[in-house]
Amino acid sequence: MTDEDTFRALARSSPWLWSRAELDFADRSAYPVGPLHAIIERPGHTMITLADGTRHDLREQASRGSTFTFIQNPDGSTATINHPKQCWFAQDPLAEQPTWRSDGLVAQRPTSSSVVTDDPMWQNYHWIAMLDPVELADGMDSETPPELRPDWMPGTEILELTDEQRQGRAAVAAVLRTTPHYEPRCGCCALLPDERIYRYEYGDDDRHRPERWADAFRVVLDRETGICVSLRELGGSRDGNGFEVTLLSVTPWPGRPSLP
Repeated sequence: MTDEDTFRALARSSPWLWSRAELDFADRSAYPVGPLHAIIERPGHTMITLADGTRHDLREQASRGSTFTFIQNPDGSTATINHPKQCWFAQDPLAEQPTWRSDGLVAQRPTSSSVVTDDPMWQNYHWIAMLDPVELADGMDSETPPELRPDWMPGTEILELTDEQRQGRAAVAAVLRTTPHYEPRCGCCALLPDERIYRYEYGDDDRHRPERWADAFRVVLDRETGICVSLRELGGSRDGNGFEVTLLSVTPWPGRPSLP
């Protein structure tokens, strides 16, 4: 059985587990972007194919001087977004590496902001968090001065944890609630939306607030990749909302440490 520490390690490991993934995505959520087919090639390339056949070529490049995101629109036009800073993709040999566990999962991610762990964004940060669900593991104590903060805070409370087979692949399912330290990739499109995060993002604006928040969330992480392949709200006015991912092929990252 997978224990809680291993689940959290898996949730923070995705940027260092795989270099290519092909998947189908479907959702029924507050942030609908599917159905679609995607090929993600690390570092920095995602090809999205929508149900009508429209393709979007998303590219992000990192160098010692800057990063930029390149987007090819359906009409053939392009857009470039610059992020001027010194950085490296997570799988670059020059990048700061995580602290590894003996099972090849990540005990602690790099602390440097120069390490780029995001894949190119599709529509919103919900997509990025699905591919790298670290927010299900690690939280942030924003109320305490940095010099007094503990080394680690849990972003979630794990209520249930089970190993399962999903579409022929090993997976870990968990029922989660957020803690006061939950820190989503973006407050407007958290994997596990709650009242605290909503108020932080929108203040007194209730236009996007559900009538009742979920009681908990059921998530499933693919055991090989760390990708969140299923999410469902449990209870609340959006009961059953979420998304499903079907992994069609995966290429492991060859730079991952060999297991003993």
